[in-house]
Formats: sequence, C-alpha cells, structure tokens
Amino acid sequence: MRTTFKRLKDDEKSIFSGILINRLKPIKFKLNGIEIKAFEGDSILSGAIANNIISAGTHKGHELALDETLSLPIIQIDKNYRAENLQPKDILPIERTPAIDNAQYISIGSKTLSLLSEFINNIQKKNMNSLGINFNETLPVSQPWLEQEADESLNADLIIIGAGIAGMSAASHVANSKKNVILLEQRPYCGGDAILFGHSADEENPKDIIQRFKHNIDKAKNIRLMTSSKAIDIKKNIVRVHSVELIDGRATSKIYLIKAKKIILASGCDDRLPIFPGNRMAGTIGMCSAFHLAYAYGVWPADLTSKASAITTSNNIAYRFATLALDAGATINKIIDTRLEPNSRFSQFAKAYGIKTETGLKPEKITIDSSTKLLNLHSCLTHGNETARFSPIKAKNIIIAGGWIPRLFLWHIAGGKVKPTEGSYGLNATGSLSNIALAGSCANWSSTQAVCQSGINAFNSLFRRKTTEIIDKRIDPIFETLGDNISINIIDDATLAPHYYDRASSLTCQSSIAYQNNTATNKFLKKLTNSHKKIGFGEILSEKTLSLADLSAAYILKKLPASDFSEIAQQRVIIAENLCQTKQAIENQVNKKPTPKKRKNIIDIPNYLEGRFGEKAKLWEVSNSEKTQFETGNLIYTSSDNTDPMQAIGVIVNNLKDRNIALLSASIDQPEHQISIFSHQGHKLAKTKAEYITK
Repeated sequence: MRTTFKRLKDDEKSIFSGILINRLKPIKFKLNGIEIKAFEGDSILSGAIANNIISAGTHKGHELALDETLSLPIIQIDKNYRAENLQPKDILPIERTPAIDNAQYISIGSKTLSLLSEFINNIQKKNMNSLGINFNETLPVSQPWLEQEADESLNADLIIIGAGIAGMSAASHVANSKKNVILLEQRPYCGGDAILFGHSADEENPKDIIQRFKHNIDKAKNIRLMTSSKAIDIKKNIVRVHSVELIDGRATSKIYLIKAKKIILASGCDDRLPIFPGNRMAGTIGMCSAFHLAYAYGVWPADLTSKASAITTSNNIAYRFATLALDAGATINKIIDTRLEPNSRFSQFAKAYGIKTETGLKPEKITIDSSTKLLNLHSCLTHGNETARFSPIKAKNIIIAGGWIPRLFLWHIAGGKVKPTEGSYGLNATGSLSNIALAGSCANWSSTQAVCQSGINAFNSLFRRKTTEIIDKRIDPIFETLGDNISINIIDDATLAPHYYDRASSLTCQSSIAYQNNTATNKFLKKLTNSHKKIGFGEILSEKTLSLADLSAAYILKKLPASDFSEIAQQRVIIAENLCQTKQAIENQVNKKPTPKKRKNIIDIPNYLEGRFGEKAKLWEVSNSEKTQFETGNLIYTSSDNTDPMQAIGVIVNNLKDRNIALLSASIDQPEHQISIFSHQGHKLAKTKAEYITK
C-alpha cells in the first residue's frame, strides 16, 4: 500500500480538515491494480489524488491532469466481472463515487474493458502516477450513464438544482409549506463555494448561513434533499438526474426522471481557465477543485513533505484560499497575479502570513524540469514590455485561478439563450423561460446577501408572488481591487503542451504544431481564424460536444463572432446522450455481417449537419486507390483547388473498419464520381463507391 503525505491537518479549527472523512477508519481499495490507502468517506478521486495519482493519461503527447472536471467513468469489479455483462448502472463517475473498503475499480479508457489484465500491467510498468488513459483514442470523454434508462419517476411542485446558499435559501424559504420540493446537489454535501468566497465585515459568516439553512431543510417534511445527484438534462418540465447511491454496500448509478411544475437553477459558477501552454498539465489543478478536495476530504494536491505549491491568479479569492491552506499545513511557494497593484483584505492577510507575491505577471507556460520532475511556472509581464521573462517558479503543484463563469449549461439545453458579456470574458443568460428561474452566482449575483435573496426571489417570481429588490452590495474598488479578465498567452511551439480552452471533458484545445493535424477540432479552430464567413461545422469531430466556456474562449480569441454565439451554442453545446447512442449504434453495426448487396446501418446524422449540404444530402461510401482511412470531419470538395469550408460539398462522418462513410450533397448522385478529400496531408483524390443506405 502506498504512503501518502497529502492529508492536511486534522484540526477542528481548520476549514480543510475534511468534513466527509473519518480519520479513525482507514480503508484501502484498488484502482487499475494500484493499491490505495484512504479513509471512510473518501471518493475514488480523492483517494487517488491523495495517493499521488495526478494524471488521467495522455492527450496529444502530454500528461493530462486528473481532477473532478473530467468526470471519468469507472466500474467496480470482482471475481465474477465480465465485460459483456456490463450495464450502464455499473458505470460511475470517479468524483462522485464513494470508496468502499477492499473494493477494486478500473477506469474506462482505451481497450480497458476487453484487455483488462494487459491494461493494468501496462499502467504499472509505465507510470504509477497515471490512470493511463489514451485520450487521443477516447475523445471526447464518454459518460455512459447519459444513455442509461430511467430507474424511477418522481413528481414535485418545485425542483431546485444546486444546494449552494442560493438554492438552500430558496429551499429554506418554502420549508414546511404546501409545496413538494426536491433539492438536488451533485456533491455529497451542501454549501457550494460560499465558504471559499468568505464574507465581508457586515455580512453573516457563510458557514453559519449553511448550518441554519441545512437545519431548516432537514426538519422540513416537504423537502427531499438528493446529494451526489447531478441534473444532466431538462426537457420542458422534466429534469433528468443521475444519482450515485449505495445499494447493498455497492455504489450504483441511478437515473431519475423528475416532473416538476417549476424549476430553480442555482447551479453556481465554474472556475475559469486561463489560456496558455500547459494549463491542464498533470500537477495543475483549478482553485475550486483544490478547495473542495481540501474542504471535503482534507486532501492537498501535492506532497506536503516535498516542494511547495504555486498559485497563478487574477482575483482576490486566491489569497484567501492560500491562507486557509497554510493554516491547514500546506506550503505556498509564491502567488503571481496578473493585476499591477491588487489590493484586498485577503491579499493583506497573505502578506501577513509571509506568502511571496509577484504582481503584474501572467502565466506564460508550464513545463516540466527534466531533472527534478517539478513543474516550471514561467511568467511574463502583463503590461508594457511583454517580451520580458522571469526565472520560472519551481513547484510540485500549480493551482490555477482564472476567475468565474456562470454555469449555464442547463439553462441553455432547457431553451434559454446565452451570450458573451460585452467588455469582459463572462457569459449572461438572456430572455426568460416560463417555468425556470435563475438564482445565485449563475445569475451573476455576487454578495452573500444578494445570492440568498435571489433564491427567495426566484421562488416568488415562479409562483407569482411579490419579489424584493436585490441590492448586490460590493466593496468599493478602492479597498478591493476588481478581478481581472482571464490571461491569454498563445505560443506556437510544438514542444509545449496544448492550450486548453476550458476544464470540461470536451478537451477542446489549441495544440502545438506537432499534434494539431491529428484532430478535426483543431482544423476547425484553425479555419475559424482564417474565415470571416458564417461558420460551418463539418470540420468538428462528429462525436464531440463543446462546452459554453469552449465557445466563450473562441469568442475571446476572436475566432467566433458574438452574433453567431447563440446559434453555434444550439448546434454544438448539447447533452451527449444522443451522441452516446449514436456511437453504440455504430459499434453494433460493425459487429454485423454485411449483406452482399446494399448495406443497411443505423448511422444517425448529427443535428448540426442537417441541411449543411442541402436537404437531399446522402451517405456514400468513398475510397481511393491508396485505401486511406480518412478522419471524421475531413471536408470534401469537387476539386483540390478549394479549401474554403463554406464551399465543401460533403464531410467524412464515420469510419467503419476499412471503410469511409461520407455525407455528400445531392450533386453527387452516382458511383465512381471523382471527389477531393482534404486531410492533414492535404488534398487526396477519391471516388464514390456505393450509396450507404440508412434505415
């Protein structure tokens, strides 16, 4: 069993002692064959990180950080395990699955299910600090529970999604009323990020607010609190929820369909990711993820006995986080801040703690020191002469705090509009939905009092009751410097790790030259840069969905005009359920024996391609003399003289073993028709072989 030095102090006065774990009850489990020491109450993810598993695997030639944002699928196995008997309910998200003593788990990655023993042996031989997933083969990260059939249906007058202080305030407000309420929280505990943000002198302590609201909710007979339960889809008045529950001592996936008259979205904010090379390299972590690891499990993402952590930030909360970490036994090497002269009560506290700070610097890149294996955080000036360079900060772990972006995915898929915020790098929900109201930070409220009142107002507005004016009292910028926009530093260097656009499992990135030709997504982004016309989506990997933050980053980088943001979000930011079903249908088709004549299949054309090449576009099998395997997303032209995506007549939509399937416009209506397919090797001549008939 491994020895771990990543647990923070067990001190009742420390916020980071681990509210979910019982240090008097040690347990052990295996993940991908690696034995892990943990405590009762740990998740599989917290146990893995506490035991120095910091990499999920490789993506584009570099180790990718393991954290909660990937939501990696895992399964629990035993001596009776058979891959062919695997059910969706057996597949669990690593960050929401509680660790069970003496259990064995494997992460689902490339070839894991069919070659389990070989997979585990390779992990142990190559890198004991990695789960060993090849994300070049498993892009995007699959979440198989999205296609799981519903296990139970529920009814409610009101669903509140998110049990931070906004959602808890709304629930507490209707406690003991005649309304039947379901309060959903994806974490195993309530409170959200409020404790991280702290409070000003004239505000109530968030810890006291949470305790008061929780007491009211627990004693209310009309409220059902469902923790470890994530809302994954909203269609009209039905919310689809994925819950992780312990049944007979075994964690199990369960899908609920909850029909509700009204819905409050209090889903909070996501930690924004600055864009620079290495921003998701193994050893890095977002500040919110680091906070919840420490708060819930007492886990620090670096060995406490080795080199310290470094923080790069553009906001004041990072200073509060640093002082909380020091109180719990962590060591902070240095904080670099993009702002020239940041001032806040938190930064003053950090100085009093003796934390070294450098201001007016932005992260340039993160590299690995080949001799010490430590991370190097390179920085450069944010103002004036941006060519100035500084000695890199060496650290075992780098915490990246880039500001906040409202979590509006559920609002978006429910039919709400989302647009970029002018003059900043944020997002705003626009318009209204008759049965859904926003509350808290996802509605861009900031102060504790405003967030709490917004929860009450959301309920009152939905049920046509009088609302109260919200005053979002903020500290004067003279005393509290405003947060900066996320920093951006694009470097065209094939030796560096990719610049990721978001922390989401979409893994959208601007990769180095050596790898950018390997995925259709990067070709898409490259063409966006060179095109001022309306954007087509044939270049995107057909099974890939994007996050709203991905699109926001594209907007920030001027690859996406604000006028097209909502339309593109409707096409590309979607629930992955249909994509999972499409993928499974394709895999099933591969295993069928083709008939001698026309082959039938169940390939679904993605919604975003409907009408892209005309209403009468059809599927064709295409090939060339070299028997080239073309990538999904390769565009097709009438000649090799054209590379304008808007002039394409088709796109490769799927590969079936040794065959290429393309969606082509009606202008191609016969076999042996010559076409030109644009791949990373340039144009290649090909011909249509036979129409590919769908059911």
